[in-house]
Amino acid sequence: MKRTKLSIAILALSLSSLTLAASFAPTCTKGDVTVPCAKTQFDISVYGLHLEPLLDDSVYAESVSANNSGDTYYRQHSLNPGYDFSFIIQGSYHFGTGNDFTLSWMHYDNKENDVVENLIDQPRSALLPDVAWDRITGTEEDKYDQVIAEVGQHSDYGDRYDVRTHYGVQFIQMTNNITALGESALVPINFQKEFRNSDFDAYGIHGGIDLSWHMVDGFSLIARPGAGLVVGSLKSKSKAWFNLISGSTPTNTNDIAERIVVPTYDIQLGMLYSRPISTGTFSVEGGYQFTGVYHSVRQISAYGGTAAVKNFGLHGPYLAVHYVGDLTA
Repeated sequence: MKRTKLSIAILALSLSSLTLAASFAPTCTKGDVTVPCAKTQFDISVYGLHLEPLLDDSVYAESVSANNSGDTYYRQHSLNPGYDFSFIIQGSYHFGTGNDFTLSWMHYDNKENDVVENLIDQPRSALLPDVAWDRITGTEEDKYDQVIAEVGQHSDYGDRYDVRTHYGVQFIQMTNNITALGESALVPINFQKEFRNSDFDAYGIHGGIDLSWHMVDGFSLIARPGAGLVVGSLKSKSKAWFNLISGSTPTNTNDIAERIVVPTYDIQLGMLYSRPISTGTFSVEGGYQFTGVYHSVRQISAYGGTAAVKNFGLHGPYLAVHYVGDLTA
């Protein structure tokens, strides 16, 4: 009888312990800081961006003149690439209590041309040797691709503030090309060309924090600062031709390659409008973006000498659409 009572007492104590442990289990009720309830979702985002390169002006020509006293003056002509269309495609898989895996690709490609000709002062090239030409054509081409793969954790800070911290890896590929072509009006075959190329391929880490402040009627203010560190190969090369004939061998060449470690940055500031629909949530977003890589561009001359390494960046407005679909049964 005593053994029976003891068994019953042990069983009751075990059940009460399980009940007490369950009462301290994590919950997803609203409070100061919580995580979302467990669910499975996916989202797709498409960004259209109107970006301008943040890069020191590329001087490709200058006009030379002299006054009555014999003093010489120079007027520089620069390539200043303007705004051009680019895009970001992003997809995410959401799981658990606010976890996600996100993959994004950003692409930018721009080409700018400028010509100096028919000037009172005869132009000469800033890239080519000290020779006067009747016409100089400058071309600059910039390409930038960035792929980011990250995991993230979403947290709610009360009813109005949402925070997503994320970290992962990034891959960057960028190109900066500059060409100067000097031509003579009197002798059509008398011309000279120099082509300068800077390539940077890198990989590394990336992280950041996404901040949302919910206002009223589906509107939110957005801030997404991020930063990273990449290691990669910076290759610079230059070729020059004189009296260029198709397929001819360059008269001068120069190239430099080195492995470097540099920081990256990116930030988006904008406003988001979200509206629930029958299959999930649809959102429209507009704002301004900055993206950059430090010390990642170097243009060298085919005629020797050294050149400083420059920073590269992009900035401009963007417009995006987001769709979040629910996969929870």
